[in-house]
Amino acid sequence: MKQRTLRLLFISYVIPTLGAMLISGAYQLIDGFFIGHFIGAEGLAAVNIGWSYITVLLGFGLLVGVGTGSLYSIAKGAEDDKEARKIIGQSITLILIPGLIFGIILYLSAPTLVYMLSDAEYRVSQKFVTTAYMAIDFIQVFAVSSPLVIGSLALPFLVRNMGKPYYATLYMAIGVSINVLFSYLFIVVWEMSVFGAAVANILGESCAMFLGLYYILFKSGEPLKPHHFKPNFTLIKNIMVNGASTFFMYIYVGFIMMLHHKMLVKYGGTVAVSAYTITGYIITIYYLGMEGIANGVQPIISRLYGRENYLSTRAIIRMMAFVGMTYGITLTIFLQIFPEFFTALFTNELELSKVTIHAINFHLPLLFLEGAFVMVTVFFQAIGEGTKALVISIGNLVIQIPFLFIAPKFYQLDGVWVAMPLSSALLAVPVIYWAYLRYKKIS
Repeated sequence: MKQRTLRLLFISYVIPTLGAMLISGAYQLIDGFFIGHFIGAEGLAAVNIGWSYITVLLGFGLLVGVGTGSLYSIAKGAEDDKEARKIIGQSITLILIPGLIFGIILYLSAPTLVYMLSDAEYRVSQKFVTTAYMAIDFIQVFAVSSPLVIGSLALPFLVRNMGKPYYATLYMAIGVSINVLFSYLFIVVWEMSVFGAAVANILGESCAMFLGLYYILFKSGEPLKPHHFKPNFTLIKNIMVNGASTFFMYIYVGFIMMLHHKMLVKYGGTVAVSAYTITGYIITIYYLGMEGIANGVQPIISRLYGRENYLSTRAIIRMMAFVGMTYGITLTIFLQIFPEFFTALFTNELELSKVTIHAINFHLPLLFLEGAFVMVTVFFQAIGEGTKALVISIGNLVIQIPFLFIAPKFYQLDGVWVAMPLSSALLAVPVIYWAYLRYKKIS
């Protein structure tokens, strides 16, 4: 393909996908704005504790979306329409059955998961008791709605891979609009606290899911039959392997959040957890922006690679790397220069603002490296090598653990903040080199 044609193709997929992912992140930003300004530090801490476990549902939703989407695109690129329809059918099975299982486990274990983050002395303090009750409410609302949460991410992603990225973006934008309306009503007008924030999230996400489902079943042009929805364990395995790195990336985020909570409670108390919540909102927006760029080009890479158009495949990968790193480095610089601006979006409490600004400076100076990991995992997924992407995601999980346990022993609270940038710097060199070697072999 000509370079101009590739650029237009890149733009036509990345812009709506980037918009969709940032809109998806708006769910959490809306929580942060309303909770930070109308509930306070305990509410922010509760929601962040809740999200650290709800990431299991978010990650599985993207596993289904990425796994089915990339395999669907590869099948369509190879003109295997029969296989493509079977892949679509498996997405429904993977939304419903694991969704119910995850939901039951999360609902029943919510109190244990929350209270395990504190030691016995802090557990009886009024601040933690208030935070814990709100966190349990938040988790349990998502738990009873888990198939809707999973489907709200998986189905718009599949719609995008079916060649309708703007439809996927529209569905998520409608969902966010509903979330904004009900967050205002439930939190500000009816004072339903964190429980209301969770219900508003679910209402918005449900809307996005059902719009995506309607398009797939009735408007996609794929003549789906009942036998396409029959579980095919070979396809399910392939979908899960190909999307597993995305799932583990979210498990990694949730697990690292949980470890941070435990260390932050020990060394800084509730205000430190609340500051981490605000940095978490910033990281989420960054992650989703990077995933929008990377996953936007994933269908293009998969189809070009499936057609053995290797020169165009390499060109698209270079565009992804350039745009992604430019976005990441620019945002990282702005965060370090203007931390007060980002902090003011979520709180006007003086003590919390001070701790948050310090956290941004120490916790996020190498944030752009996390985006490199996102692009590398999507690159491997797009060419059907999900196992390699999975290795990177697991490595990113494992490498942070020793830093989180060792650094605070020497630097207390600052040791918690610097654990992520130190581990990212150590992992970046081998991961980027591995991806570069594989990129060179596409010829």
